[in-house]
Amino acid sequence: MKRTLFIAAIVCLIARASGSTAQESASPRERIAMLGDTNAEFLSKSLSAIAESNNADLVGTPQRSSTVADWNEHEEWTAWLDEFDPTIVIIVLGTNEAALARKNDELTGSFQSLFERLSNNSRRVIWVKPITNAKMKNLEPVCAAIESSGAIWIDSNETIKAAGTISKRDEFKLWAEDIAKQIGL
Repeated sequence: MKRTLFIAAIVCLIARASGSTAQESASPRERIAMLGDTNAEFLSKSLSAIAESNNADLVGTPQRSSTVADWNEHEEWTAWLDEFDPTIVIIVLGTNEAALARKNDELTGSFQSLFERLSNNSRRVIWVKPITNAKMKNLEPVCAAIESSGAIWIDSNETIKAAGTISKRDEFKLWAEDIAKQIGL
């Protein structure tokens, strides 16, 4: 009996040691920061669930009705990034600019400035293009500014268009799933 208990104790110690080694060698959790406007707020609900199921952390700090210029002006909105040290930053901005008429060169400079502020050698910065709707008078220049910002960009318009007429809630869920797929979650 003592010998069986001794062997069982050794087996438990070996299993525990190999389990901690496996945990130590596992890749670190992906840390995802999401910045943006109201769309970021709605997307973060579905993306958070997807991130959690893929062993990733997602923190969102949306600012309702904000623009890229607002994010450039308010450095305090991104101050927490240094401590969180995300591996991926997702930007969900451009919808409000697409509804306004601003000059292309003004857009491009503003978008590049935000990208440069958020970039560093250890993180990917991904910009999510706005979902097209009838109110967007200025969508083409906004998409051009996103593409020239330096960020990796994601366009989910075709995925959502292929789904046909769906509810807004389902549209955000589908949009979040497309973003997650494209960033590797």
